[in-house]
Amino acid sequence: MFNDELPKLSLMTSALNVDELLQTLARVLWQQRRLLERVRYHLKVQELILAGTDDWMLTFAVNDVEEVMRAVAEVEAARVEITQDLGLALGLGANPSLQTLVDIAPE
Repeated sequence: MFNDELPKLSLMTSALNVDELLQTLARVLWQQRRLLERVRYHLKVQELILAGTDDWMLTFAVNDVEEVMRAVAEVEAARVEITQDLGLALGLGANPSLQTLVDIAPE
């Protein structure tokens, strides 16, 4: 489907559920972004520890990355579920792209 063919979601036709799902998706995407920034930070810490001589700290740094990655996986699962719900609610199928959702979302 081309962008011109996408149905525009108007305020009158949008169900409260769709509006809530869009808001939830926005929150989840921001949460995901913050977590990915934390991953980047913890990877940098690992890099600095590896470059130094205090190897005893490496275990802690690895555990930190693993902890944040578990949180990223949980948030990603939530994003997938919300995206599927939105796609089905809007008649776009169970796997719409984020760009497709952006294209039909109200301004």
